[in-house]
Amino acid sequence: MLRAKIKTVTTVIVMTSIAVTGVYAAGRIYTNRPLDELKRYVDNRNLNIQVVDTQLMLLDARHSETTRLYNESKKQTAILKNQIDRLNHDRMQHPKKMEQQKLIERHKLQIEYYRVCLLIKRLELTHRELELTENQIIVEEEKLNLGDSTQFAVDDLRNRQRQVQENIVNLIDSIKQGENTLKARLNERTDVQFDPLFVIPSVVDVRVDYTLEELKTMCRNNNLSIIQLSAYIGFDNTLISSIGNYVGTSDPAYSVAVSERSSLKVELELLNQQIDIYVEGQYNAFKQSHSIFDTLQERKGILNRQLDLLTAKFDVGDLSELQYLTERFLILKMMNDVYVANVELINALSVIDLIENGIIMGGS
Repeated sequence: MLRAKIKTVTTVIVMTSIAVTGVYAAGRIYTNRPLDELKRYVDNRNLNIQVVDTQLMLLDARHSETTRLYNESKKQTAILKNQIDRLNHDRMQHPKKMEQQKLIERHKLQIEYYRVCLLIKRLELTHRELELTENQIIVEEEKLNLGDSTQFAVDDLRNRQRQVQENIVNLIDSIKQGENTLKARLNERTDVQFDPLFVIPSVVDVRVDYTLEELKTMCRNNNLSIIQLSAYIGFDNTLISSIGNYVGTSDPAYSVAVSERSSLKVELELLNQQIDIYVEGQYNAFKQSHSIFDTLQERKGILNRQLDLLTAKFDVGDLSELQYLTERFLILKMMNDVYVANVELINALSVIDLIENGIIMGGS
């Protein structure tokens, strides 16, 4: 009986072992295996390996963030480089800007100078008008005494006399103010006191032998605003390309740069149109001034001869004083138109010179 029980226990133990082995077979069987074979069962489910795998995930995240920051840094560097490029461009153009400002100031000085010159000529003419009006009053009063005129006619002439006298006072004040303005401009940065000699040239050297389109091209090529806008657009092209490469086209900075470039292009186009309109207007004004100048220069010789003939007739008694003063005033009035035409042509030439250097008055 004892042997039978021992045999039964042994059988149970063996069967239990077989059952355990069967359980392991349902998963992974690590028992009764060589070490090298067991090593093959070390995989990603190992806790330590999972820790290492987690470290890789952290490294990837840090790498991604660092790369983002690096690209963001390069983007900001590109933006700063764009600003530096603009500043360097403007600094390089500063000497030309100074020269252009000198041309503008010289043009303004010329305008003020010839304005005073014309005021002086008008004052001289107004004195001749006063002389004529006073003689007309004398003659009209004599006619009134003879019953050949009316008191209304005399009073009308006296009113005219007062008006001319007021004009003289106003012209003198304007001349004085113009002289002071001119001297103040000349003496802004010097202790030297200038006393301008106000003379209108009788001969004007006209040397404009290019077409309207050539003048437009010269103005565009030398206009600092166009040069600046063109440079800025080029800088923005580089900036947009850099931002796209570093952080992609979806980055807000990319859109901002593209929008700014578009605005610059619109501004450049509008400026080109403005220059075309301005240059054409000034070119036509110059041509008109030149034509009037040529016409009046021909008339000037005739007027001088008429004045000489008139003086000769008066000297020999062929004309009364009133006739002489009346005809002389009319001739001098036309002579004043010659002076005005000279000044207008000189100033028109000055504007053309500014245009050649890329300057549009009232603009850049």
